[in-house]
Amino acid sequence: MPASRTGANTAGRSLKRRQFLKTAAAGAAGIFAAPVIVRGRGANDKLNVAVIGCGGRGAHNLQAVAAAGENIIALCDVNQTNLGSAGERHPQAKKFADFRQLFDHAHDFDAVVVSTCEHPHAFASIGHHQEWLQACKTGSPTTCNFEYAGWLTEANHLGNVAFRVGQKLEWDAAKLRAINAPEADAFIHREYRKGWRMA
Repeated sequence: MPASRTGANTAGRSLKRRQFLKTAAAGAAGIFAAPVIVRGRGANDKLNVAVIGCGGRGAHNLQAVAAAGENIIALCDVNQTNLGSAGERHPQAKKFADFRQLFDHAHDFDAVVVSTCEHPHAFASIGHHQEWLQACKTGSPTTCNFEYAGWLTEANHLGNVAFRVGQKLEWDAAKLRAINAPEADAFIHREYRKGWRMA
């Protein structure tokens, strides 16, 4: 009986981890993992995770990552109180006040949980922008896994990345669609008085 119980517990942990990784992206956290790194890992290997935003919802997300048994190796928050509190719970983690400094150490971690409020959310997920840039360079359809890009500047930032590599889009604000590239309408959406959405 104890042996089967241990096996069930191991399977349950694995399921919880997979469930966490699936739902974190859809939730407020927004998670990305570098595809090349993740492909080289086994299903039972622990991930080295960095967390951006350690207060409020971020504290809950941080707790969920730790409960899943992953390694918290980096914490980032502009609020020193939040950063200090999270640092007490995870003393082995490196601490950063600026996410750009965190990404100077990107080779150290496998995944990032971004738990910032919505206005810096897309900009903080710089790893996703690297994927976006690579897709633009190769001429692949550029898509975004953000369910919500609420501020105009976020959508503009992603658009600027495409522009810099030679994909120009002209936006018709009245008709809420791309003028010169109708195929882009499948990827970028804007509803009247609502946020931008990349699909």
